[in-house]
Order: sequence, then structure tokens, then C-alpha cells
Amino acid sequence: MSKYITRLTYESETIAASVKHAEVSYPVPCCQRHNVEIIDTPGLNDNADMTRITLSALKDCDAAIMVILADSPFANSEEEFVRNHLLTGWLGQIIFVVNGIDRLSGHNEVRKVVNFIETRIHGSILEWVNQEIAKDPSKTT
Repeated sequence: MSKYITRLTYESETIAASVKHAEVSYPVPCCQRHNVEIIDTPGLNDNADMTRITLSALKDCDAAIMVILADSPFANSEEEFVRNHLLTGWLGQIIFVVNGIDRLSGHNEVRKVVNFIETRIHGSILEWVNQEIAKDPSKTT
């Protein structure tokens, strides 16, 4: 199936353009017991169709796992996506995962990058909350 849903070559990209939905499953007991489905959507800002697919999938989700690259920690485009799509919706939780930590040089650099990401996320969310309260003070009750 991977030769049909990847965009690694021109040929597979052409075929992938006609694929609207691909479903892969694996019987994970924990997910089965708790009725959990994991949806892996296309990346953002790659092209308009993929972004549209991701945004349409969000309305059916209770939580989101957002993957942040260690070498591009919480870029402005990711911050905008969180503020404009994840915080404004019906999402119950956002889980942030840092990918590529193994490419960093040692524990100190890992700690530095993770602290930077945490600070950016907290600051962004706090700023968003304050803006929302300023728009409608009744949201504080």
C-alpha cells in the first residue's frame, strides 16, 4: 500500500493524488478497550489539500498529538495552527511530542530545546487565553 499513499517519488505522488482515504489498523488492546482511534493526518502547510484534510479531521477528535521537530522548535506556523485551530475548537487535549531529539548533541542541548519549546507553548497559550478574556470577560467564570 505504501507505494500508493506516499509522495516520495513523482510516480507515487501522482498516484497519491487520487487517494482520498487510507486505513491501516493494528489490534492494540489498550486502544480497543478504551475505544481509541488514532488518525495520522497529512502535515500542514505542505499543500492546501493536505491542510484541508487535517482541519476536517480535527472536528471528530477529542485530543490531538502535535509533533514538533527538535531542529525547528515550535515554529511560528505551528504556533498559529495551535492558536487558530486547536485552541479555538472543541478539542479536549493537546499532546506535544518533540521529534528528532536523537539528533541533538547531548542531554544539555535536549534540555535547552525542550525548555525553549515549553516556554514558547506556555507563552503562546497564555497570550491566547488573555486575548479571549479581553474579548469576553464572562469566559473567566
